[in-house]
Amino acid sequence: MKLTEALLDQVHRLHQKRLAEIEDHGEPVTLIPQQEQLKTMRQRDTWFFSVDAPVKVGQRLSHVDDGHFVVTATEQQAGRIACEVLNLPLCASFFTAIPRSVDILNRTHYTLDPQNWSGVPCTIRGSKIVLPAHFLPIKGDIIIIDQVVYKVTAAKRNEATAVAEVIEFE
Repeated sequence: MKLTEALLDQVHRLHQKRLAEIEDHGEPVTLIPQQEQLKTMRQRDTWFFSVDAPVKVGQRLSHVDDGHFVVTATEQQAGRIACEVLNLPLCASFFTAIPRSVDILNRTHYTLDPQNWSGVPCTIRGSKIVLPAHFLPIKGDIIIIDQVVYKVTAAKRNEATAVAEVIEFE
């Protein structure tokens, strides 16, 4: 198939139409931590950005109505970037358990020392807490979500998220 002037013009018009659609009808989102505002078109868990948007896997996004999200996959589609996103509706705070004393029955008592991570967006899937990738807890950390206390038993990171295996304290 030969590239003709008409075909190139048609591709250019389609690209301009996609950009205008996002700019005219898109919803505002904020890139975290850059605080850059972008517009997106949403279809369930897929968000579409203009092809020149600085969105990549692992990027955190904030939407004014729906909270925090993390990009788990990207793909170029017809002049746009299609991003699969994961909703992070909860907030976690991280603590370290510091031994304080031992009682007469040889039980250790602890105090919780807050870490620098507070209000971290997350979601819970069974015995796993899913967080943005750069919030990787270590074994033994204490995570508190909605007044429920969890102890991290293992953690791993992939390109977009960190997943902590936890047990709930009763």
